Amino acid sequence: MARTEKTASEIRRLIQARIYASTDCACRDCHANQVHWHAPDDTGCNWELHSYNGPASCAGAIDSIVAELQKQINLVPQAATVS
Repeated sequence: MARTEKTASEIRRLIQARIYASTDCACRDCHANQVHWHAPDDTGCNWELHSYNGPASCAGAIDSIVAELQKQINLVPQAATVS
């Protein structure tokens, strides 16, 4: 399946929306930080979420959300910020 391309802001908003909708992380205290570009990995994904603000108990749910989106979306190259 081909990935769609989105800007870092769009990806971050998608992550945030899924955090708010998650039953595994039902708090409103979690906020996704910046999405960062990297060279495509073995799966072809070219971005990652370095961190989030919120309780450690939500880490697994957020990791799952990010992993699922990484299968579907790539960061638009011209919108990428190299960290």
